[in-house]
Amino acid sequence: EDRALILIKPRVPETAGKFLLRLDELQLKAGELSSVKIVPHKSGPYTARNKADGTTEAYRLKDGVLAFASDVASLAYYLGTHSEPGLAFHHPVRLSLAQLKVTNSFATLWLNPRDFDAAFAAKGKDATPADKAAAEVVAGVWKAVDDFAIHLDLTDVVTLRASARLNEKNLPASVGGLAPMRPGQTPLWQAIPPDALVAVAGRFAVATALAKADGLAKVAGEPLPSASLAKDIGPLVGRDKLPAVLEALGPDWGLWLNAPSKADAWVPEWTFAIKVSGTSDAAKALLDGADAAAQLARLAYNAAHDDPLALSDETVEGVRVRTLAGPGLPAGVRPSFTIKDGYFLLTSSPERVASFKAPAGDAGTATESPLVRVSGTGLRAYLAKHTPALAKAIANAQKRDVGDVKEDLTALTELLEPFDKAELRASQEVGVTRLSLVLTPTKPLQK
Repeated sequence: EDRALILIKPRVPETAGKFLLRLDELQLKAGELSSVKIVPHKSGPYTARNKADGTTEAYRLKDGVLAFASDVASLAYYLGTHSEPGLAFHHPVRLSLAQLKVTNSFATLWLNPRDFDAAFAAKGKDATPADKAAAEVVAGVWKAVDDFAIHLDLTDVVTLRASARLNEKNLPASVGGLAPMRPGQTPLWQAIPPDALVAVAGRFAVATALAKADGLAKVAGEPLPSASLAKDIGPLVGRDKLPAVLEALGPDWGLWLNAPSKADAWVPEWTFAIKVSGTSDAAKALLDGADAAAQLARLAYNAAHDDPLALSDETVEGVRVRTLAGPGLPAGVRPSFTIKDGYFLLTSSPERVASFKAPAGDAGTATESPLVRVSGTGLRAYLAKHTPALAKAIANAQKRDVGDVKEDLTALTELLEPFDKAELRASQEVGVTRLSLVLTPTKPLQK
């Protein structure tokens, strides 16, 4: 049975009380309520709202706090614990929120994880063996969640957070030992331009992530990702060298888009960077593999087009850069790759290689790490200038009407209008994991 209890501290309690009385009158007149009664309680009377469908809601406004419950039992439980300080202090919800360090939020939704165990367990009941195995892993992970809450904070920004306290000892063996996978603060955010349209960055070792993916695939009875990599990527870098290449990749990686810098260009400029460590042999094998992939792409394109691509060398700040170029590519697009200052770079042009400056030092000691950053202001400006060309390209790729695509892009522009910036952040502290969506409005919330 679903139950709910809402606690609100209205700015003007008298106004809230008048509103509730008026609401009761209107619903009685409309027949939605059969009766409204004042019920005595040792901590003070409350109001029971008997609904036409036979259920009863209840509320009480006292000491500046409105408690509204979906049923009498929930309100009575709250009133019983609230009237006795000792019980209130040890209330399970209060203790759970204290463990999560959730205090003074504008609004908080607390969930008891155990109430959802049965639903998660039933997900894979009639599924295929692979889906059933995956559902069992998800259910196992959820069982390791001891406390969970979603809370909203309003300051000069809008922050929506999901906070969970996870007992890693209770995790399924296939996903146990998550410490190496945690998305800690990456120093690459120092290298990402503040005016990037979209940026994604994180921190994990590729070899570790691949091992975890293999573990999950085994549970699900699916092909191992490592086997697929060995088959598809192995011939490019050399199967004997692939393990060393994978070990050398990470943990820092990032991808970001910038508005085109050339007047005749409309495709956003991109930069993908991933840290490369290990031996020089691993770095050479990585570049050889990228070169082989570029050659295959060039051959495939040239076989189907009359305007051929060429793969050439350029020197950028003393670094050898391999670049694909041809008249058939959009203006400003010359895909390039190299290793610069310890990072493998795959960019939209050699100019993006030149603009990349490797971060100095580590990321510092910040407990909260950005994962995704979106510039609402930058995207609106980009769409305002390049919607016609972008709509035409999307319509050709998806075989859609150009006008329909333009309407979608206009709707996206309107959706971005209220926000200057949006960030998705992650943090871990004292056993609590948080995922936060932070929205910076174009106009301040507070004056």
